[in-house]
Amino acid sequence: MRAFRSATVGAALLCALSGAPALSAGLPARTLADTDVSVPDDLPPGALLIVGFSRGSNGQTEPWRKRVDADAELAPLAYSVLVLEGAPRWVRGLIVRSVRRAVPEEQHDSVLVVTRGGDVWRAWVGFEAASQDAAYILRVDGLGGTCFHHVGAVSEDVLLASRDAECASGDAESAEGA
Repeated sequence: MRAFRSATVGAALLCALSGAPALSAGLPARTLADTDVSVPDDLPPGALLIVGFSRGSNGQTEPWRKRVDADAELAPLAYSVLVLEGAPRWVRGLIVRSVRRAVPEEQHDSVLVVTRGGDVWRAWVGFEAASQDAAYILRVDGLGGTCFHHVGAVSEDVLLASRDAECASGDAESAEGA
């Protein structure tokens, strides 16, 4: 019980330090491969989320994904997140089909589509209307919190900071040390 309490306190502290609030429950999403997932619960520790909320955010999310895919350490942990909740249902279908054609099939499990819970996603990433066309970058730890947060374009310095972020793994050894 003490290890669990320490892990919970540690996760809350990491979220506070990273600038992203803690989640009380997972966020629903669906992969391009049509698998339902709960974020961050179903993602590996250290997963890097590249989140976009508008069509204009592609100008930052696509370069982020391309640069992360070229990084051997981060590429297996990268997830693109398209928050489409505000788009009409018929437009969502067009967007998803277009993205599915553009993304290699081997990456379909790493592209998440969000059609509900957009307000919770916005709160979690620290969304601001003035930055609606920005990329929101989060690294999640194994405890359900975040260990890195950035809003904006990719740069080598920010990429290195995201890679070097210390993310708790969520295993028993990590929880006891928290």
